[in-house]
Amino acid sequence: PTTGQVWGFGVLSVFVVSCCSLAGLVLVPFLSHGLYHVLLMVFEGLAVGSLLGSAVFHLIPQAFNLLGHDREHDYLWKSLIVFLGIYLFYLSDKLMRFIADYRQRRSSQKAVLSVGHPLTNGCVPSEPKVGHPAEHQGHEHGLRPGDSVAAVAWMVIFGDGMHNFIDGLSIGAAFSESLLAGASISVAVVCEEFPHELGDFAVLLSAGMSTRQAVAYNFLSALTCFLGLGVGILVGDFTQGAPHIFALAAGMFLYISLVAMMGELNEALEAASGQGLLQSVRVFLLQNVGIIVGVALLFLMAKYSEKIDFEPGAMPPGVRITAASMGAGTHSGDSRAVFGAVGL
Repeated sequence: PTTGQVWGFGVLSVFVVSCCSLAGLVLVPFLSHGLYHVLLMVFEGLAVGSLLGSAVFHLIPQAFNLLGHDREHDYLWKSLIVFLGIYLFYLSDKLMRFIADYRQRRSSQKAVLSVGHPLTNGCVPSEPKVGHPAEHQGHEHGLRPGDSVAAVAWMVIFGDGMHNFIDGLSIGAAFSESLLAGASISVAVVCEEFPHELGDFAVLLSAGMSTRQAVAYNFLSALTCFLGLGVGILVGDFTQGAPHIFALAAGMFLYISLVAMMGELNEALEAASGQGLLQSVRVFLLQNVGIIVGVALLFLMAKYSEKIDFEPGAMPPGVRITAASMGAGTHSGDSRAVFGAVGL
């Protein structure tokens, strides 16, 4: 890709990533509690799948210089087996937990029936304490020292800034390598940033910030992605450090997907199990829809990378739009037609 293409598409991608910081302000006021919960579960699963798929199908092969040397995509199928190994153990773990939860609920029901109603009635006096107005009000307003509240907020903002810098670094290095590599990494980052920024918006509000402050600081922390983009492009253009950046980004993506985001999925699943087995199964299915969609999207981008070409030099002049209109998929064909029409 040319220098203009690298910077143009890179800035556009980082701008989209930064706009995710405004998602909380735009969407949350218009969503009901149920719809917000559904979207959050799906997008958290999508973040896990897209980050894991980006690391396994794109970043690790690029770090080891496997792209371009394997026309049969042998590495890609082995990478898919790596994901299947992770996913099968994940499914088996959740299945065993569902079975254990079901048995525990049945044993608890049998114990209650064997003891009778007096035990149930004996638990009634403890219920008003849980919903005591004063206790609920204290939790609602967060009666904590002001300095500890500020520390929590600044820790979130600083952590987001560092995270976004690494995201921009990986996007810049990827666009320096190829436009498709940059697009695939950008898709994974956007899928991860959307639920992440929604959660951070809620955390900053609960830490005592106003809505305007939460949006402003969240957006400022997102701007560090532009700084990372510039560093990544310069490192990728003028040094041989792009594979090292890909390796670093792959490790970060694996950690975020399998530790941080997967931990959030497990916490949501445990919270849903307290509402019943059906609710926990529903949350589990929503999460897995996002995981499968994210992995499938990144796998297809890697599988058909040779047919998805944003660079005009890859096709003869004069047939650029015609070839695009006859592409295998409507989305890739339309996008290539647009980029070809504007001379990119």
